[in-house]
Amino acid sequence: TQDGALAPAPETRVREESFVLHDDARDKDLPIRVVYPARFEGEGPAPTIVFSHGAGGSGQMYDPLATEWASHGYIVILPTHSDSIALKRPVGRGNADLRGLLDFTDWMNRPRDISFVIDSLDLIEKRTPGIASRIDRERIGVGGHSFGAFTAQLIGGAAWPHRSRD
Repeated sequence: TQDGALAPAPETRVREESFVLHDDARDKDLPIRVVYPARFEGEGPAPTIVFSHGAGGSGQMYDPLATEWASHGYIVILPTHSDSIALKRPVGRGNADLRGLLDFTDWMNRPRDISFVIDSLDLIEKRTPGIASRIDRERIGVGGHSFGAFTAQLIGGAAWPHRSRD
């Protein structure tokens, strides 16, 4: 305010849930975070964005993007891929074990994670009561940052370049 007093906090515009999905086919746990509007406009389904984090990141990141999109009516699903520092076992006093962080041999599981999320939309709606019957299966976008953008491109059909080093 003009007199230097703090303005009251705005009403929370978004809500979120975090939980783990289990992919039986790969025997893999996939942590996900769902950010969604506190109140949906109208009765119809909402468009959904599946957002893939950069190398070493996690689905707990990207609050400004997830919050902004959700405040405009989108449901945002953020998986945490296996290369996340957040999934590394702590070593010593709060440090993460960074060995293997730049080993991208598991890169092929990133697009599989995204496909698994999309295949699990019914379960995600069940586990997130605030979005029950709200995901619009006709309007699903996939995006990402850095290595997550690479993941999104693979989902969109980009081919991995196979070049010989001869």
